[in-house]
Amino acid sequence: MTAEDDRLAHRPAALTRVAARGGRWLATGAGILVGTLLLLELLLQLGSLFASDRASAWRTGATHRILCVGDSHTWGAGVSREDAYPSHLQRRLDAREPGAYSVMNLGLPGMSTTQVRRRLGTWLSRYEPDALIVWAGVNDAWNRAEVEPEPGLAGVRLRALMSHLRLVRLVTVWMHDRTLERYVAASDAERVWSPTHVEDSLGPEESWTVQHDGVVETITHDRRVSPTPEDEIEIQARVEANLARIAAYARAAGIPVIAIAYPRDASWYAVANRALRSAAETYALTLVESAASVDRIPGDEQVWLYAAHPDGRAYDEIARDLVPVVQAALARE
Repeated sequence: MTAEDDRLAHRPAALTRVAARGGRWLATGAGILVGTLLLLELLLQLGSLFASDRASAWRTGATHRILCVGDSHTWGAGVSREDAYPSHLQRRLDAREPGAYSVMNLGLPGMSTTQVRRRLGTWLSRYEPDALIVWAGVNDAWNRAEVEPEPGLAGVRLRALMSHLRLVRLVTVWMHDRTLERYVAASDAERVWSPTHVEDSLGPEESWTVQHDGVVETITHDRRVSPTPEDEIEIQARVEANLARIAAYARAAGIPVIAIAYPRDASWYAVANRALRSAAETYALTLVESAASVDRIPGDEQVWLYAAHPDGRAYDEIARDLVPVVQAALARE
């Protein structure tokens, strides 16, 4: 056997030794990474026992935190901030148990269920509510911004379970805030909605910065395609799919979900209500029928504002019906 033959014969053994060393290095590196992540998670969990609540928008000392998300019906288009339904809900809960509840209004005018779904993980990570109220669906008819194939329910539940880790929450919120900062910095002219802004002059595709009650968010309206009656089935299916994923995420995160149907049942409101009722039946969602709430007001005294939005009196009646539903949901936690 020549020297060259001998070298070739020993090459497989040498390669095996190199591969073994590489495998040990990779295993060691992976172990160090996992250990570091576990240590960070432990430190964050310990720190949370002593640190003040970073969700400063909540009322200090409240033991039950209710997050209200959705469109302009949550925001309170056309009425003062104090007349939006979350404010009425806060006052009615205070009457039952003063100081025990904190209600946050995170409604954004024009928001679709797709946009609620895409932001839900960040909102729950940042604010850590005890209950979630969702009122959205009608804007899916015209706002096609951010529409994409819905994620599978299994993936949604996995992400929600991961959100129990404080390290995941910290990274989620940090990434959201950095994206928002870049958006605002790149805007030629920042457009900020005040709490009393009404959707009166929206173009085909506009992005807004919404800022109120310590909350800053961005939202894009995409009106480039006008819906037709033939689109009803597709739009209803999209709303139902988004509601299913919103419910799956919140429940996996340990948060009960309450949905609200619109008080008017015509045109695209009817399509949204069909989706809300179907999702409530299919996914065992608690649904509040706001039409029944508003109907307690005599017909000649009912007031309808821009785009069939209720007035403050009607929002108060809706809040009245929400109180026992919210309390029951929190009692089941």
